[in-house]
Amino acid sequence: MICLDKNDSKILVEIEYKLSNLFKHDHPYDTFDYVVCWCVDLEAYEKKRLFDGSCLTLIREEDEWILKYGTQKVIPVIELKEVLSNIENSIKKVTEA
Repeated sequence: MICLDKNDSKILVEIEYKLSNLFKHDHPYDTFDYVVCWCVDLEAYEKKRLFDGSCLTLIREEDEWILKYGTQKVIPVIELKEVLSNIENSIKKVTEA
């Protein structure tokens, strides 16, 4: 999917139901900037070796998921289930106050 970031720059987004599905499709990882998925079903610091011999590593930093593609690229992962949960918790806090 082609999207615009907050600076109106074009970014390419890969969409998956589960993050693990990303590895089944064998899309070139240098062709997208973000991954949006419903759930991250992999463990933090899990590594996946790619067909070309390079490696993708899933990292959790400051409550954010990141895929590191070798040393050349960092791909942020947006987990929609977590985003929705955070919104629900914010609404609950407002209504309880």
